Amino acid sequence: MVKSSENDIVSVKIEMLPARDGKRMYTIVAVPKGFVKCPTVMIRNPYEGELKGDDLASMYSNDSHIRNGYALVIQHCRGRGGSEGDHIPYKGEREDGLDLIEHIRSMSHYNGEIFLTGGSYLASTMLMLMGDDLPDVKGAVICIQTDRMYFRNYQNGCCRTFSGAEWWFAMMGEHHPKIRPNEEIYVRPFYKITERALGEDIAWFSRELVHDTYDSIWQSDCRTYVMEKTRIPTLFIDGWFDFYTYGMCSMWKRLNQETKAQSCFLMGPYGHATAVASDFEYPLPNGNIPGDPELDWFEHIRLGRPFTQGKIGSFNYYDIGSDEWVAAEYEKDTVKNLLAEHPERSFRLYFTKDRRLAAGRREKGELSYIYDPENIPGGFRFQCMAKAFEPGTVPGVTSFYSDPFEQTKRFFGEVKWHMKVRSDCEDTAFFMRIYLSEGGSDYIIAETITSLSYVCPDYIPGTVAEFEIKTQLAGFTVKRGCSIRCDISSFADEYVPHANVKGKWALVDHSKVAKNTLVFGDSEIILCEKA
Repeated sequence: MVKSSENDIVSVKIEMLPARDGKRMYTIVAVPKGFVKCPTVMIRNPYEGELKGDDLASMYSNDSHIRNGYALVIQHCRGRGGSEGDHIPYKGEREDGLDLIEHIRSMSHYNGEIFLTGGSYLASTMLMLMGDDLPDVKGAVICIQTDRMYFRNYQNGCCRTFSGAEWWFAMMGEHHPKIRPNEEIYVRPFYKITERALGEDIAWFSRELVHDTYDSIWQSDCRTYVMEKTRIPTLFIDGWFDFYTYGMCSMWKRLNQETKAQSCFLMGPYGHATAVASDFEYPLPNGNIPGDPELDWFEHIRLGRPFTQGKIGSFNYYDIGSDEWVAAEYEKDTVKNLLAEHPERSFRLYFTKDRRLAAGRREKGELSYIYDPENIPGGFRFQCMAKAFEPGTVPGVTSFYSDPFEQTKRFFGEVKWHMKVRSDCEDTAFFMRIYLSEGGSDYIIAETITSLSYVCPDYIPGTVAEFEIKTQLAGFTVKRGCSIRCDISSFADEYVPHANVKGKWALVDHSKVAKNTLVFGDSEIILCEKA
């Protein structure tokens, strides 16, 4: 099938291009009129439906790539939209992507320059290609995605993969029986979830649930060492509140120095998107990246034009609270390195029994709470810089406040959480989230979680355990007169409720109620001031 249309701006055709196994992939080829040869922007998308109607050209006439002399080649992923085959998330995308590059090389408009772009799943389809030696692939834009999915699914022994379980089932659902209601499938043991949801065991999915350590199963993913091999200048875009933040920061750290010097990272005040709404409740007037960063990045690579959205070779981030974009050297400006080299920048807040975060004052005491994994209240999500619930309104969550700051302070890096705890169970979870408290409201900044067995493998119930973990990266300013809030609990909406039973979380078939205790004195959060 070849379907086409054109106008004075663009010529568009749809072709069913064969993959190496003979399956035909629905592919849109849009070429700007007046260009015999031009660069190609390549996109592979699992979310598009098959295009209807005959006026294809009008759909792409206002596209910024077309308007600036780039061709677009957009392919529906296998088993999705108009493409043939069965869709299994993340499986086979590398081979299909390489086949598409070969097809582009034979297209009449091909000029020897291919650019990769995508966000979320679309970025994964590009990441799978970036470690290959493809001399005509000149650059890439990668948004809100990581090359190591383990770090999206697990944090310190706690699983958050079920936050996207419905997505997985929907992507595979066309070839399975009707998905059962959530209340029938979200029961222990969780490794049987595909049996309950789809009517059969999806072995590779169940295997990933059981492998909750970063072992050879996860490392066999074709993306695992892509960043170490990448030699093309890449623009990374992510948000402080995205569930891929840790993984994207990891990619940036693992870039070789030559590639990093030609690349750029933009970290904005976003969730799993790359923009904030104009009516957002907290003022972020400069939070959105100006202009068209993707097109500007490609023009920078091709034509040597200045890239004005961020400093090349740097981690550029939006500082919440100051409304400024700041360039940082991520490797040097992590809390570990900053505190080691500049101990005078540490800012410590100690937990006290009267639910305060006291600067420079330790106070002994304890605070206990009951955690029942089968009765988890909602309203405790982390997907954007949302306004917090009022303290005391969510059972099982204890809120602590600092005194108003006497001076404005800017912080950058991970927030360290040093804690002493006790539980009457052999295993449980502890969760921390910090907020910026300003103008009578509290807004999410960063969070972290750990299972007790992750930090204390041989824990004995009733004894005091001591651990230290970190949040994801954060950059924010606390203005004079404003405060920091910290919530502590044993759960959060995006994580699978810990069963309070020791063992692999997906295999545990029952739960317990835990009495968990925070032990004060040395328990603290540690922030690092940015110079």
